[in-house]
Amino acid sequence: MLLVVMTTWVLWMALTPQPRGPALPWDKANHVGAFAALSFVAYFASRDRPRATLGLCMGLVLLGALIEWGQMYVPGRYAEALDLLADTVGIAIGLSIALPLARLLDRRRRRRLPGEQPPAPR
Repeated sequence: MLLVVMTTWVLWMALTPQPRGPALPWDKANHVGAFAALSFVAYFASRDRPRATLGLCMGLVLLGALIEWGQMYVPGRYAEALDLLADTVGIAIGLSIALPLARLLDRRRRRRLPGEQPPAPR
């Protein structure tokens, strides 16, 4: 649910003529931050299904491309290839934070539950 809400917010911010709310001075930082957050949440939403995680991340790249295409038709907005690159960098950053955090959380959970069998390796 959180992923849907965040995606809706990103679409609203990207496809309205006048962006509302906080915006960073450097436009690319907005892209990196938004897509890092989206990929972080997408990973935790699908981490038990590696193929779904890959699909969600590919979907986020597609979302970035569709946003850039859509911005060609929004007054005051324009499409820029560097924005898509910033989206992709954000996805990589979000995953690079989510993966080690997930491993750490798994290790801590296993320590707390000494009688349970660890999950089968993927």
